[in-house]
Amino acid sequence: MNGAITTFEKASGYKYRIEVSPDEVHWKTLADRTAANTTAATDYTHTDTPVAGRFVRLTVTGSSWNGGSIYDFQVYGTPEPSRTTRPRPLPGSPRSSRCCPVWWMSAGPRPPMTPA
Repeated sequence: MNGAITTFEKASGYKYRIEVSPDEVHWKTLADRTAANTTAATDYTHTDTPVAGRFVRLTVTGSSWNGGSIYDFQVYGTPEPSRTTRPRPLPGSPRSSRCCPVWWMSAGPRPPMTPA
C-alpha cells in the first residue's frame, strides 16, 4: 500500500495514525498524523516506499472535542499476484448441481479443496 485518503466528519482537529499489517500482529506505519491536528476534512497520504500488508487500521489519537467520526477511508496500492488461478473455497461452502460453485478468499491459509 502506498496511499490513503481519510475523510473525517468535521473539517479539522484530528490526530491519527494509519498502520498496515500482513498478519494483524506486526504493524508498520503508513502515515503518522499525530504531531498536529488536521486542517481539512480530507487528508491525502502518499509514500514513495510501499508498505506490504493485508490489514489496515486507523487509530484516532486525538481530536478537538469532536470525537473520531470517520466519514470515508480509502487505501491504495498494487495487489500482489495471485498464487492460484482462483480462490480456494471455505470449508462448508455451498455446492449445487443447478448453479456454478461460489468461491471467495479465505482469511488464512487452508489446504486446497476439490469441488464435489
